[in-house]
Amino acid sequence: MAKEQQHNFSTYTETGGGLSNKDLKYGEWWVRHKLGLERALIVFLSLVCIIFWSYSLVIWGGYAIFGYVHDATVANRQAVEFINFENTRNITRPMPLVVNNVRIFRSGINTYDIVGTATNPNKRFAANATFLVTMPDGQEWRGSSVVLPGQESTVGVFGINTTAYPTAAQLVFEQADWSRADAHEIPDVTTYIANRQQFPVLDVSFSQPSIDAFPTISFRFANASAYSYWQAPFFVELLSAGNVVGVVPILEERLRTGDERDVFLQYFGDAISIDTVRLLPSIDFFDADNYIAPGQ
Repeated sequence: MAKEQQHNFSTYTETGGGLSNKDLKYGEWWVRHKLGLERALIVFLSLVCIIFWSYSLVIWGGYAIFGYVHDATVANRQAVEFINFENTRNITRPMPLVVNNVRIFRSGINTYDIVGTATNPNKRFAANATFLVTMPDGQEWRGSSVVLPGQESTVGVFGINTTAYPTAAQLVFEQADWSRADAHEIPDVTTYIANRQQFPVLDVSFSQPSIDAFPTISFRFANASAYSYWQAPFFVELLSAGNVVGVVPILEERLRTGDERDVFLQYFGDAISIDTVRLLPSIDFFDADNYIAPGQ
């Protein structure tokens, strides 16, 4: 057999300007080693696949033997240790309003006022509540009131006409719409309310021309706070020797900061003498619509 002729490219001289002697050497090397390189690449990729598949088989095998049982145990434990969101909601939800000291005042002939004190035990929840006043004979009256966080508010119905004295009256709250004071906007609720509940009473006078005439109570109060209100409802407690003998609701319109208002009340109740009054604001200080903006 004839021996394969070996070509010596070192004596090759490029004449046409297309393929240099260096390029020819690179081409020769690629042709001689191309098959070997392909085989090496196939071996490398095969080894990579074997490694990754082996790792996957080990992991899945371990999960099938140990992990599945562990996950089943955790799932069963979660069903037992699951957080009771109903209990959590009961802890964080506002506590109900408390009504006490329900009193009955005669405010005229066959006319009565049934008044109680509502206490809001919550530190950050304000209540806009509706209440029901019932009598043993089936008569009932409804009303609404705002009770601020941590405050006591006067609630009641006024001017009830009945020929019988309304004994054993009951006052209960039917429903309360709660609103929470944002801790970012109002960090200290007590200070927030105290800065607005500044209505000092001045110059209280009581007059009764004759024993048969109805008494007249007059006083002046000021809005010493820095806030103005479109409407400012109040309850005026009438006191005699420190005891409350009557309650009268009043409403002041456009009460601006620094204003002083004169109040004249004709009282038709049973009080013989009244020596002082106590002014109890019933303003929802958390409702932005109640405030008069500066310049309005």
